[in-house]
Parts: sequence; C-alpha cells; structure tokens
Amino acid sequence: TKGQGQSLTGRYWHDVLGFNYRMTNIAAAIGVAQMERYDDILARKRALARRSRERLEPYGAEFQVARPGMVGSDWLVSFLVPPGVDRDRLMSEMEAEAVETRPVFFPAHHMPMYQTPIRLPVAEDIAGRGVSIPSYPALTETDQDRVIEAFVGALEAQTGRRTRSL
Repeated sequence: TKGQGQSLTGRYWHDVLGFNYRMTNIAAAIGVAQMERYDDILARKRALARRSRERLEPYGAEFQVARPGMVGSDWLVSFLVPPGVDRDRLMSEMEAEAVETRPVFFPAHHMPMYQTPIRLPVAEDIAGRGVSIPSYPALTETDQDRVIEAFVGALEAQTGRRTRSL
C-alpha cells in the first residue's frame, strides 16, 4: 500500500510490516520494451534450459520437473548437484574458471526474521545442493559449453574420478 504499513493515527509510526510496490516510470518503460520481445526472450531461455538439462543430467545434476500441464518460464537454470558433492566448493572451482554461479534461494525459515526450529528437510536439501548457472538470453552456445565444461571439471576435481566425456 502507499502508506507502507504506516499507522493511520500516527505519522511515521508503523503498526504492521509494510511494503512499497510502486513502479517507477523508468522501470515501467523498460518493462514495456521487454514485453515487445517477450516471445523471443522466453524461447531463448527455454532453449538454454533444455540444452543445459541435456548436457548436465548425465553428470548427476537434478533438475526440477514440471507437473503435467504446467510450463515454466526457465527464468533461471538451476539444479541440484549430486548428493555428497560440496556445492560451495564446486561453485568456487567454477568461479576459478571465470564462470559465475549463484546458490539457489535460502529457505525462509532460516532467515533471521522468520527463523524457527522447525526442520524442513526437502527445502534444506535444495538450499544446500542447489546452484544456478548463467542463462541470460544472449548467452552463446560456445559460452554455454564453457559453463558446462567448468561444471564437469569441478565435479571431477571434487569426486576424483573421470566422468564420461562431453
């Protein structure tokens, strides 16, 4: 809301947690321009995700599977590293090869403002093994191959065994 949780009776006093979801004119203009390219951007993101799945699943990467009748946007190419693999070490080794990665989002129940002693093992496993790799629409196949090779090299360095060739 416009008041961002501000009290109706006291100025700059907040009774509840509030948010500001208003969009600036510049953000709106960028959004309109992106919508004109929406179909092309979405097709490219889906192609990158499909190719990543095809190339990484043989190495034990686990991708989310859409439910029947559902279609994702493939906003990020994210997957789980194989069980027993140190995700953070793998990401560091990929960074050493100049490949940026990101951990998947942390579970909300681990954030200080929502912290709870409740255990949510599936969410915690995803947070501990999940990684996102570059997937911006202008990513070339050559650069995507470099990302995949960096993942395979980091996986091999960590497991100490040679995986099947790319």
